[in-house]
Amino acid sequence: MFKPDSLRISASLLLKALLVLLPLVAVVSQLSGQSVGGATLSEDHEYIVHGPQGADILPTWHHGERRLFDLEDLLRITRPLTLREGDWLRVLANGHQLELQAGARFLQLDGRTLVLDGPCPLPGQALLDLRLLDTLLVHNLLVGRVDHTSESLDVSGLQTSLRRETLRGGEVLRMQFGEIPVFESEPGDTKLILMLPDGSGVSAWNSRDLDAICEGGLLKRIRVSQEDAGDRIEFIWERGGEFFELVELESLGEVQLVLRQPGSTSYSDELVEQDAPRIQAPLKAIELDLIVLDPGHGGKDPGAISARGRYEKDFTLALARELRRELKRRLPNVDVLLTRDEDSFLSLSERTALANRQGGKLFVSLHANAAKDRRARGWEVYFLKTGRNQHAREVALKENAVLALEENSATPSPENWILATMAQSAYARESETLAALMAEDLHGVGHTRKRRVLQAGFHVLVGASMPAVLVEAGFISNRTDEDLLFSAQGQAQLARELAESIVRFRDMHAGH
Repeated sequence: MFKPDSLRISASLLLKALLVLLPLVAVVSQLSGQSVGGATLSEDHEYIVHGPQGADILPTWHHGERRLFDLEDLLRITRPLTLREGDWLRVLANGHQLELQAGARFLQLDGRTLVLDGPCPLPGQALLDLRLLDTLLVHNLLVGRVDHTSESLDVSGLQTSLRRETLRGGEVLRMQFGEIPVFESEPGDTKLILMLPDGSGVSAWNSRDLDAICEGGLLKRIRVSQEDAGDRIEFIWERGGEFFELVELESLGEVQLVLRQPGSTSYSDELVEQDAPRIQAPLKAIELDLIVLDPGHGGKDPGAISARGRYEKDFTLALARELRRELKRRLPNVDVLLTRDEDSFLSLSERTALANRQGGKLFVSLHANAAKDRRARGWEVYFLKTGRNQHAREVALKENAVLALEENSATPSPENWILATMAQSAYARESETLAALMAEDLHGVGHTRKRRVLQAGFHVLVGASMPAVLVEAGFISNRTDEDLLFSAQGQAQLARELAESIVRFRDMHAGH
């Protein structure tokens, strides 16, 4: 049902291509050339839409004598407030409401039932007749004009949209921006406050529409106000709800607020809460004679940059050197190798290739995170799997973006990705154990987040023939975390706890 905002696929970002392209391919293959009810559903010319985000296209299809458009495409362009509950969709715009069930023969406009020209040719889709555009304009669900002769639609709409979706065990509020602005968040027991810069677009939200979008859910009220510091949003929920997480999805231009019912642990496939990583009994002995530390980024790749102009690449090198000193003190008979010991650029594949050539027995990649939410804080530890969670995938996309800086880099095929991960999959159990040990030992460092250990597809871990983890030691975009990361005391504390985890891991596997 959902389609991406664009198809700007970079040849260097395989994961982004998979995340953005595959859903679109599935929808197009489902629609084009399909015979439904004796008539062929075929792709047709597009309507050119001039909307709040500039020029866009509204794909259309022919089904017999009918010409159809997908309501989801129109919502993507005009960005009204919407509420989705299973197959039901409510659209809220300018104080008016449209309600329909995917595949149904009728819809409701401001409580008035309107019978459609024919059935939806595909179950679960909201394919509507093009003539409905005129009806939506008459009823002020759309503001603008349509010209069927020139096949163009000129509409005004919201710069920033809000969509509430109910999930099993909770709900998600999706705020979509043209580009996510820098903002601050303040979560509480029954409230989340967001402070956005002036011009964010949220001040255009209709208060009547906001009240309607809260009906029947965990949210009790959404308040929007303008203050000297910028635009303020308050999401207030009933005591039957709990704040779960705030996620930035830059690839979609979205900030998502996830609420859950107390005790719920399951969501849709896109928002599955991670199982806690386990410290598992060793299956095989590991002679930990060489540890490879990988300071992320370097050279022409600065990594994340703080508001005060500090580079992630400088922090990761400093932490790697401090961790090497701590490991040599704790494990004098173990060699410690850095993939880079200066401000130099290494491709992602060169890092694990170096570790494999030297006979490394453990691989730890060191990084610092960044977010548009300036209050986002805390460390995270990752081990290699395809990201099951949107936040994990976003972090993976950010770290894998260095592929764009690699000269003569070709897009890795999915087959090559799978083959390369096979080298690491033999140590998946050990990688998970190391990540879990680090989660325990880092618990007292800085500000811990709700999710501390996640699974994601990091290219820098692919091909490591040894246990491997990636550590995001904190958020360089947060001043408190930044001070910790760039202080000698903070680096020493991080190094001590990471070294403790590695020593515990060595001791667990030494006699097996």
